[in-house]
Amino acid sequence: MSGIFGRLFGKGKNKQSSASEDIIEWLNKDQSDGLAKYRFTSYGIKKAFESVTAGIDTSPESKAAILADLLSNETQSVGDIEKIFVCALSGTEWRWAEFEHWRAEFERRGQYPYMWTYLHLADKPPKMPDGMADAVKCFASIQDMKTCLINNGYKPKPMPKHREGWEIWAIQNVSFEKLRPELEENNAKSLTLWDRWQNEARCKLLAHTFDMSCYSLKDVDKPHEHSFQAIESTDDPVELEIAKQFNAGIIKGIPPFFPGDRTCLVTVA
Repeated sequence: MSGIFGRLFGKGKNKQSSASEDIIEWLNKDQSDGLAKYRFTSYGIKKAFESVTAGIDTSPESKAAILADLLSNETQSVGDIEKIFVCALSGTEWRWAEFEHWRAEFERRGQYPYMWTYLHLADKPPKMPDGMADAVKCFASIQDMKTCLINNGYKPKPMPKHREGWEIWAIQNVSFEKLRPELEENNAKSLTLWDRWQNEARCKLLAHTFDMSCYSLKDVDKPHEHSFQAIESTDDPVELEIAKQFNAGIIKGIPPFFPGDRTCLVTVA
């Protein structure tokens, strides 16, 4: 099972995997009392934060503020962590090279992992319709469609009772060119909202990636005394493939192996 992951991890193209290998090197040093205590302690938080933000392009002040907030409470829930990242990064210009890299790979593959679909990160941006048959699908509600048509001088008699009837009537009787200015304005508004949501969703994905990194640091306790196996019981085909490749020795390092990865490790006697 070489596939996308064998190619990427096998050739060392994954920056986050490299950061994870740095952590493995630290873990293999003499840690007399293991790592169980590092789940959301200052030491574990700093290590996880360093790993997942290695490729984040934002101001040093933003990174410092996020880390300070994470360190202020060592027992935060995932929701609390999401709020910290969203408050610091949402609405700002920040780049996540690792995210862009994996988005291109998942798009090429035609398959996205669970967290990406859950946060709608696989969604396409809204586009301007190219005709009435396309335009009638762009309205969020029948009321929006009725308002637009009536404001532009279109009022069917008798008025259709259902959306399907309005759509059929509009396709047959409405000039697309007459509605174009309003449709372009609506599309621009939709794009602004989509960009804002995508930015916030990326913040949440980064928060989940950090959270999973904290768990990995806790779980990988005294690696020189144990070997590890990835759990393969997931119903996510992308994560299942990664778990199998990790267990086959193709993928090295510790999870998360890509933004939003939920792969978990267990010790093997």
